[in-house]
Amino acid sequence: MSEKTRKFLIRFLVALAVGGVLALLYLLAREFFAGVHEGKDRFRYLADAFTIPGVMLILSGLLVWCTRQGAFDGVSFSVGLFFRTIFQPGNLTKKSYPDYVAEKREKRKEKPGCAYLYLAGGVHLVVAIVFLLLFYL
Repeated sequence: MSEKTRKFLIRFLVALAVGGVLALLYLLAREFFAGVHEGKDRFRYLADAFTIPGVMLILSGLLVWCTRQGAFDGVSFSVGLFFRTIFQPGNLTKKSYPDYVAEKREKRKEKPGCAYLYLAGGVHLVVAIVFLLLFYL
């Protein structure tokens, strides 16, 4: 197994575990394990429990992708310049916005993709769809 594949699997398993913890927290908050819910309602709560982390993981992946495409570079440059102006007035750099964007773009080339978030979210959504089908059958 290559190093790249191993890192991808570790990220994927961590994302699955985070989604599992979120599903468990949802079920605990709904008193699922207390035996309050019976019959098909159990499948509905399980479907809800896996839908929430699935959607959250997919949207997190989308946010990471947007960030890596440079969608927030202008905001980041402006906020950084504002705080450097306020708190370090003697330490202002003369870096222009195009230089800042070029530097960020070079740093982004080294970062891994975010497909593991999409895949982990998709797994959670498939599990949620199975429970949803069981609820309606």
